[in-house]
Amino acid sequence: MIYNDAWRPIQGAKHPALGRRFVEVWPEMWDFAGPLYDRIMAQGQPYSTLTDELHPLYRNNYLEEYYFAFRLARFQTTTAAWAV
Repeated sequence: MIYNDAWRPIQGAKHPALGRRFVEVWPEMWDFAGPLYDRIMAQGQPYSTLTDELHPLYRNNYLEEYYFAFRLARFQTTTAAWAV
């Protein structure tokens, strides 16, 4: 994962997660995020929401309801590609 200081409080007890895979940090979201990740990596098309979507997260060792509007996109160099 790549994130900035503004995202750090959202990580809660899962901080630090820099450099770890999303599925390791947020397994409760992988049913939603996994297919998006696969599509982005295969087709190269970004995904974004204009409205907040509900995503239950285990952030501080208990399930919390969070609403996010977000964007996922493929980042590519000459040697590798990532979805961020």
